[in-house]
Amino acid sequence: MRNSLLRPSRSLAFILLLCLYLCPSRTSAQAIEAGYAKGEVLKFDQWLINDGLKEESAQSFWLGYVYQTHAKENCGYASDFNYPTFTFGLSISDFNKVTLRYNPQGTRPIDYTSRCGTSYILYGSFRRTFFRTRSGWSADYRLGNGIGYNTHIYNRYTNVDNLMLGSRLSVYFDVAFALSYRYRQCEFFVSPEFSHLSNGGVIRPNKGINKVSIGAGMRYYLQSYDSITFKRSHIPFEEKGPYLNIAYASGFRGSQGEWLYDANRYIWNKNDVDNVKYGKDGYTLCYYHLLSTDFMYRYARRYASGVGIDALYEPYNTYIEIQQRVTGKRPNQVKWSFGLAAKHEVFFRRLSMKMSIGYYLYRPINKYSNTTEEYPFYERIGLRYNLPVLNDCISVGYNVYAHLTKAYGTELVIGFKIPYTK
Repeated sequence: MRNSLLRPSRSLAFILLLCLYLCPSRTSAQAIEAGYAKGEVLKFDQWLINDGLKEESAQSFWLGYVYQTHAKENCGYASDFNYPTFTFGLSISDFNKVTLRYNPQGTRPIDYTSRCGTSYILYGSFRRTFFRTRSGWSADYRLGNGIGYNTHIYNRYTNVDNLMLGSRLSVYFDVAFALSYRYRQCEFFVSPEFSHLSNGGVIRPNKGINKVSIGAGMRYYLQSYDSITFKRSHIPFEEKGPYLNIAYASGFRGSQGEWLYDANRYIWNKNDVDNVKYGKDGYTLCYYHLLSTDFMYRYARRYASGVGIDALYEPYNTYIEIQQRVTGKRPNQVKWSFGLAAKHEVFFRRLSMKMSIGYYLYRPINKYSNTTEEYPFYERIGLRYNLPVLNDCISVGYNVYAHLTKAYGTELVIGFKIPYTK
């Protein structure tokens, strides 16, 4: 275990040295950050609350390269965000003490306990300071995103009750608030944190891991902190106004209907050991299409808000996704859904984070499904990059599509912005 943890750390040390070599130290503010967090996995699901999750204790530690924006860059976005920092690094989440064993009324002859193992996460994070004093105290919030590799995933023979991690690769999100104190070139911090790790619904099963923890760590700045200038600049922003954003997304998800059908059809019989395993090892990868029309208003350099209409087409919905008994001919119109959503976008240069909360105006599959599709509300969150073509009107990115925070699918998005002109 120890040697396996050291190998990624050595690779990260090489990456950090390369970053330090490539970044000009005279014009940039850089730091190295290390931290540790201790917490518990949340019992957010009825299956976990009742009997599935036995031990919740988890820990993580990380090492990262920090870039601190500053006034000499003359960047309006950095000034508006009170000069945020960007961190890139490796986080190691230890879930080996997280154990799962589902045995209702002692009916299953499973003689072992499942576990979640270790997750190695390459991440990037955005940290904004909203309170800073000359005496060294500061407070900030952090948003992170990354990709994780999981050592122990669901396996119907060897890890049957690990329904939380269904694939080797997972998407990682985290949010944290921190209180920091700086002494010379060292900055110490403590922070409550929330993190989420799942595969975005691409492979089943996929309950995901939600963890709350308390973290602590230190940053070491590679130059005198007093030499970093944070004087707010007032750079005019002339692009305020309404615009229309049209986006197409190609989504993909593992079949939840197949998973439920396959898992539920096995009879838990003490005399039939083979049939107590959950289903098969792979489920159909379903593709769907999304067309969104958003009416947005950009009222600041950093922010835009508005409302949008989402049209969702799921061609597989007359197949196994229909779980309820249907009398007569199976319906054909369950393939289409329409929703109305409140939308918000946060910008930093060409990069933006887009989020929305919607309500289904029309979703007939609600009548036939036993899965999370029956919720009237849905959410999307993702990243965009505005390409430097056609006056920055084309963007590419991805979304995670969810129902009440449970991932439903992952989407690749291309968008086209039509600005309002007088």
